[in-house]
Amino acid sequence: GPAEDERAAAAARSISAPPGSLGEGSLRSQMSRTGAAIATGGSVTVVSEPSSQPRGVRVTDVLRERCATWKPHKSELLFSAPKTRFGMTVYPDTRHITEANMPLSHSYMSERERFKTTNSIHNMYAAPTALTAQTEDAVRKHARSEFRIERIRQRHREFEDRAAQSNDASRQFDELKVARKALNHLNYERRCRLSLA
Repeated sequence: GPAEDERAAAAARSISAPPGSLGEGSLRSQMSRTGAAIATGGSVTVVSEPSSQPRGVRVTDVLRERCATWKPHKSELLFSAPKTRFGMTVYPDTRHITEANMPLSHSYMSERERFKTTNSIHNMYAAPTALTAQTEDAVRKHARSEFRIERIRQRHREFEDRAAQSNDASRQFDELKVARKALNHLNYERRCRLSLA
């Protein structure tokens, strides 16, 4: 009868309706429960895991449920204190780049290396070290001069190789020229012998 039709229509409406309108409370109360759970150290819902919802739920409702946690409320927008100029700017932590005492820094030095003094390094009982500025400059200077000398030697070796290759080519050409001349002479003699016979 009509009562059964009304019950079927109500069931169909409840399947397609958003989850907040099915007697679970408004979105505001859900948000306040979420904030209370976070403040008291309760379990925070993991976004990546699918929630236990009925099969006939809409995609819009799923997206709304996942994103509603981070949306600010009207009360938060109206009654929260305005951000200062320091609160509006993001200050990333760059100490691992600029400071040498951070373990992840590219210029990190241990306490033993950082607190080396000139007196302790040049002490006659101290172990030799290459981390002084004078030693680094000397090593860099010697490396630069060694590179230039090696470059000159390499250029001389290339000149000698080219000269040797050109000499071999010219000698081979002269030998082939003599052989070609002798072959032509033999061929001429054979022709003369054939013409006389």
